[in-house]
Amino acid sequence: MRRSVLGFSLTLWILAVGCVEDAERRTTPRARRAAASSSDAVTGSAARKPDEPGVPGLDMRGGGGGTPAAATSTPARYQNPRTLAPPWIGGRNAKVVIVEFTDFECPFCRTASQTMKRLVDHYGARIKLVFRHLPLTSIHPQARLAAEAAVCAQAQGRFWRMQEVIFKNNRNLTRADLLKYARRLGLDVPRFTKDLDSGACKRRVDRDIAAARKNKVEGTPAFIINGRKIEGALPYGRFKQLIDAELRP
Repeated sequence: MRRSVLGFSLTLWILAVGCVEDAERRTTPRARRAAASSSDAVTGSAARKPDEPGVPGLDMRGGGGGTPAAATSTPARYQNPRTLAPPWIGGRNAKVVIVEFTDFECPFCRTASQTMKRLVDHYGARIKLVFRHLPLTSIHPQARLAAEAAVCAQAQGRFWRMQEVIFKNNRNLTRADLLKYARRLGLDVPRFTKDLDSGACKRRVDRDIAAARKNKVEGTPAFIINGRKIEGALPYGRFKQLIDAELRP
């Protein structure tokens, strides 16, 4: 009986943390406070001035402006996917910076993406959410290609809309599926296809993976909030508590 109870407790703990790189690392250490060792993971290149403008009040850098679900008439000016900065939304000089490491095939990341959207809707320019890719290919074989597709969409100013579509359909992430989503979003599909098939979008994903390793992030979803590492898809209320504490004078 005791062994059964312990096994059940361990299972619950694994589910709370979310998805990890492989079976041996599914029991990662408890989330702990840690200053991020890489400034790039906290603000870094995401703070660089983008080629395309944002919108008043709420900036969306690398995503083409607007709000995550908002449609735009035409894609933003094309950018080289090899040199893109991580996309972000919120206030450029926000007091609270949230860096999100995510895997498109991870069900916990899908839940966390909705939580992040609620937080951005609530706090607006008072926070800055930076999106970074961490595909865990040993357990999510389609996550890497989905991440690269999101980068290819970012090059055309459609990152936030693409990431929303991918999360909504995260059990259907084949190459054919991703091309279908690109067409649905009104992207330049020949250019999107060329970028995806040529590997032009891989470097952006590789940089995010390197940043995750530097900050000892192994599982998804994971967050660095003003230097504090948080692991797992925490409830909205818990994130709100953490943010409110950082916003206090």
